[in-house]
Amino acid sequence: MADRPDRDALSDEILWHLPAGAEEVAETVLAALSSAVRLQRPRWTRMVFYDTYDGDLHAAGLALAWVPGRLLLCPPGPCSVRSAAAVLPWSGPAPPVLRTLPEGPLTRCLAEVTEHDAFLPVAECRLRVIAGDVRDDCGKTVVRLRVETFFRGAGESAEPVLEVLRSRVLRGYDPAHAAVAERLRAAGLHAIEDPAEVALLPRLAEAPPRGLSMVPPAPDEPCREGLLRVVAGMLEAARRYEPAIAADIDAECLHRFRVLLRKARSLLRLMRGVLEPTELGALRQDLGEVARRSNRLRDLDVFLARAPAYGEVVPEGLREPFAAVVRDVRQERNRERGRFVRFLRSQRCGGLVRRLEKRLAHPERFTVLPDGEESICQVARRRIRKQCRRIVQHAEEILAAARPEDSDLHRLRIDCKRLRYLLETFGGFFAQEAVAYLGRSARRLQNRLGMVNDLRVQQDALLAFLANYPGRGPLDTGRAAAIGTLAGTLQARRRSARRRALRRLARFRGRRVAKALAAMHCPDHGGTQG
Repeated sequence: MADRPDRDALSDEILWHLPAGAEEVAETVLAALSSAVRLQRPRWTRMVFYDTYDGDLHAAGLALAWVPGRLLLCPPGPCSVRSAAAVLPWSGPAPPVLRTLPEGPLTRCLAEVTEHDAFLPVAECRLRVIAGDVRDDCGKTVVRLRVETFFRGAGESAEPVLEVLRSRVLRGYDPAHAAVAERLRAAGLHAIEDPAEVALLPRLAEAPPRGLSMVPPAPDEPCREGLLRVVAGMLEAARRYEPAIAADIDAECLHRFRVLLRKARSLLRLMRGVLEPTELGALRQDLGEVARRSNRLRDLDVFLARAPAYGEVVPEGLREPFAAVVRDVRQERNRERGRFVRFLRSQRCGGLVRRLEKRLAHPERFTVLPDGEESICQVARRRIRKQCRRIVQHAEEILAAARPEDSDLHRLRIDCKRLRYLLETFGGFFAQEAVAYLGRSARRLQNRLGMVNDLRVQQDALLAFLANYPGRGPLDTGRAAAIGTLAGTLQARRRSARRRALRRLARFRGRRVAKALAAMHCPDHGGTQG
């Protein structure tokens, strides 16, 4: 890092890292600038930081913080109102919920980096700000100063974890700012070019665990060992969400729990020939039982997440009955969550998980098959090619049909999802341009097909509510009319979604897929191919 800031930085603001262990920041600045500086009295502010259960903001290099009356979204570096990328009025300090925040730059940015809805407090600090200015011989202010000292926790005896100084020039006084910068450097301060070097949140709290707690398989690793290690990592990552599900932190936690288990089962199915069929079936059966117990809870979560949008399409005269339907569904959802949490804590679930962990920890106990001894890169490459050919073939059959059945679209959606699982797990072995094209194409097609399937599932669920209403009392006419109206609206949206999905399907052509597959080769000596 160069000590001298560039010319553009001198014309605006420079961030300085104060020496470690400075006992009195004001004295440091005064010693550097002598009597030319005037400092104001210190001001104190409480700050509370939030992140998702998975630490999505930390991974994106962002910090979400509450200060009295405001919610700040800060880029890497010291977090304050001055440095925030987006600010939202917020009473706080209760943890924010994304869907309840007003629409704006802050919420749009959060939605881009996380699918979680709930944010949890991860750290707290006190910020001391000493503002001041540097004046010239005529008494005119030429440079603004701002000393920010962050103390861990809320206690007055807390030790500082970060001290920075911001110097900002007023227009037309660049030479004066350059002189101030020279005197600050002479006092031992360092100009910071990358604010991430003085990121605040990592100094206050450890990063939440993310992703799979495992080392990815090497391309030349035997497929049996590599596959079982990947599945074991997915099971471990899924189990990390169990406390969040029990505490009902966020519906996204259940969704990610299910995705990991589904992904593990799909990989085992796609890698048939690596394990003996009976052994493979036992693993998939145990994983499937844990996942299936949450099916009903997930369907209710999806309905409640979309309930606000559904309420907008219900006629005004039926909105009050529809609100009653939502309340009844929420009560049923809470009961279903209790049933699933009891299952997670049951001896049955504990036995299933222990049996899975024991099997996955000993690959040598599985029957040796030819594909299991081959390198995982070669086997994965063949499976990816096979899955791509399957998608292209199904796509051509659907496009040739006069009126494709929803069941055909659903099977194609599953094929796209399985291709994505293969690419996400083993794509690092191959040329990234080809992997990116295949993954992007499969994701876009899956999303279009998924909308058709989701609307069908929600429509079927509404009709099931009519037949087996979850409320405690009888289903009155208003509730029935609201559900019937919404089911009809979903049917119209489903027809529109089918048309869009078929248009997207026409773009998934075999020639470009074949070109991407031809570029996928296993490296000769391990590592990854970029």
